[in-house]
Amino acid sequence: MVASYTILGKSIPSHFLALGTFGAVIGGTLFAKSGSSAPAPVPTKKEQPATTAKSSNNEEFDVEKLIDSFLKEEDKK
Repeated sequence: MVASYTILGKSIPSHFLALGTFGAVIGGTLFAKSGSSAPAPVPTKKEQPATTAKSSNNEEFDVEKLIDSFLKEEDKK
């Protein structure tokens, strides 16, 4: 036997409630997506700022050196 709920005085089987929930969610989603939308703006290529790196290649940073220099500067303050 299927579990049922009493809603407004009527016995409603639980699988009807599940199907109604699925229908409401899918219907609401389709309704929300159905409207006309403005065309998406075409992205333009922006000018890149000049880089101020010491070298053009991607060299690795020595993290220990950076931390030590930062701590020395903080100790001076």
